[in-house]
Amino acid sequence: MKLKAAAEPNEVEKANATKEELFMVENYYPWIKTVEDAKKCINFLREKEKREFNLEKAEKVLQSIKDDHMASYPQLPFQLPKQYIGFLLVLKRSSDGDVC
Repeated sequence: MKLKAAAEPNEVEKANATKEELFMVENYYPWIKTVEDAKKCINFLREKEKREFNLEKAEKVLQSIKDDHMASYPQLPFQLPKQYIGFLLVLKRSSDGDVC
């Protein structure tokens, strides 16, 4: 089950965005709504957390979280954590530390 992004990136944004940024826009709503939000998030991880976003790891982490959710709460639709600290944990699991 894929969450709907707030706004689909236009063709110019898609052409200028990385795969990582597009993944974030498509999968991390409501935390990441635009390509610009994704760029800010990646820069935050790199500069403040000293972590590098890893697309392959992020795909596995998100699928794992969704699978765990469906096993425990099949009647409820999946949503990302509502509090920032929960979302930050998703980002940390989806990135490599001390590689910047």
